[in-house]
Amino acid sequence: MRSQVHIFGTNNVLNTSGTFDPTWECYIDKIKIETTTPPQQTAKNNWVLCEQDELVDGPHVITLNATVKKQTFWFDQIQYVPSSSVALDQQAIYVDNTDPALTGAFGDGWAISGNGTNMTTQTNSTFTMNFTGVSVTWYGVVFPNLGNSPARGSYVVNGESPHAFQLEGLSPGEVPQYNQIFFQTPPYNEGQHTMVVTYLGNTNTTPLTLDYLIIQNGTQLRNATASPTSSTHTLGPVVGGVLGGIALVILTAAGFILYRRRKKKNGKTTQPASGFESSVQPFQYVAPNATTSQFLASSVQGSQALNSKTRTRGEGTNIASTSVAPNRSRMIMDEGPADHRPQRVSITDVSEMPPSYSDL
Repeated sequence: MRSQVHIFGTNNVLNTSGTFDPTWECYIDKIKIETTTPPQQTAKNNWVLCEQDELVDGPHVITLNATVKKQTFWFDQIQYVPSSSVALDQQAIYVDNTDPALTGAFGDGWAISGNGTNMTTQTNSTFTMNFTGVSVTWYGVVFPNLGNSPARGSYVVNGESPHAFQLEGLSPGEVPQYNQIFFQTPPYNEGQHTMVVTYLGNTNTTPLTLDYLIIQNGTQLRNATASPTSSTHTLGPVVGGVLGGIALVILTAAGFILYRRRKKKNGKTTQPASGFESSVQPFQYVAPNATTSQFLASSVQGSQALNSKTRTRGEGTNIASTSVAPNRSRMIMDEGPADHRPQRVSITDVSEMPPSYSDL
């Protein structure tokens, strides 16, 4: 089984006459892998700092060295393909909108938007999904110029009473808002469930979009049109992460599984519109002293480098005031601290605690 690894951070880079601050280097088993170069001055998180594909399955060590002068270096997360022996139960599965298991989930009125997300503006369009787990979080994109009046939607799990959610629009000229949580179901008993989502807006209101889903304590998806014995279960990259800052961090566990098609797009992290249940919070910028820090992920199950096939990924998430190319796969992931994220990383050695999250 071939593996991949992707290291994400914030490209809050100062370019002074071609001299970048901060700079970074990534290694797998002491072998240097290619890094990406920030394409612009705008700070973005969830930017791919380094990546390596076509890796041999097995335990390995990932090292990230960052050198800073005035800028803060932010480490966001690591994604890597897990070994086939990695247990997938009791994890959170990230399912991209292109997952084959969702082929029969989209009803009439759904289409693919310009950035690859699914979108509908048809009243009473539905999305039906069978899943195994305890809860689902729906992430979408809010686009400007596609109807800026608020819209509503609803979801029903296992035939219970509908739960309503609201979609707020953007004014013309604003930039798209990515990674928006449209709704999160309450927890249910662990097991198989059916969820039906209905769009209650129209062509003049904010569209309903789907970028990806996160299924808590999930094991696998079942195609909405398939029999209970049919399943799709494709393993993909594992993601482990902690807030980097200027710290030495050793990860001993990764616990967030996701299926992710790597497509090129922005991933704007902002406060969600009114009616959304939670949001991705940006980092607070803190200027450190000049130094070099090292991130070390110990015994990552999933790769051994060579014959690198590194690609520059698309833009990540814009950060106010101061960051993938098709084919995502299910991954184990754990990002830095935030109220809405599952905290499943075990940090056993921290020489200097990183700055805390706060609103910008």
